[in-house]
Amino acid sequence: MAGEGRPEVTNRVRAERITAGLKQQELADRARISLRTVTFIETDPNYVPSVGVALKVASALRCTVED
Repeated sequence: MAGEGRPEVTNRVRAERITAGLKQQELADRARISLRTVTFIETDPNYVPSVGVALKVASALRCTVED
C-alpha cells in the first residue's frame, strides 16, 4: 500500500531534529529549505521530498539519507 512506512520516516526526521536540539526553523535554515517543507516532512505522511531536499536535511542533521 502506498505511503506505508512513511510515519516512521517523518517521526525519524523529527526525532533527529529534536536530538540535535534544533527547532524546525533552525533545521530549515541549515538545510536551506523552507519551514513549510520541514513541517510537511515531519507531519504529512503523503509528502515525499525530492532527493535534493532529503540530502539537504540529512546533511543538516549530520546523518545520511539511509539513517
